Amino acid sequence: MKQTSRIFALLLAGLLLLAVIPAPSLAAARIVT
Repeated sequence: MKQTSRIFALLLAGLLLLAVIPAPSLAAARIVT
């Protein structure tokens, strides 16, 4: 069970990164437009 929790944590971290990285570019695109 600990292995699955570790994989789940990695998945969550990846999703957070995917959610955080596009935010500044989106804000920049909004400012430019």
